[in-house]
Amino acid sequence: AIAQQFGPQLSPIEMQFIQQELARPIDVAWLAHETPPDLRDDLYAASLIAINVDTNQEAQYLHDLAHALGLSHAAGNLLHQRFGEPPIF
Repeated sequence: AIAQQFGPQLSPIEMQFIQQELARPIDVAWLAHETPPDLRDDLYAASLIAINVDTNQEAQYLHDLAHALGLSHAAGNLLHQRFGEPPIF
């Protein structure tokens, strides 16, 4: 999707960097720590929208992210409901 959005504007080095970053495991604790408190619901919602929750690994990522962000089960389930996703809490 990134390559389609930016198309020929990306150099081979830039594309390689993007591919490396996308392949790197996400440090959920770091991500949550670096997210300002007023954007934590938005970060969770963006993650929820960006992935298709159809594997245990994806559900675990969302669970770990919600925990790291300090989202309550109720707040997490409300976000899932808002975006038409099944609750995982």
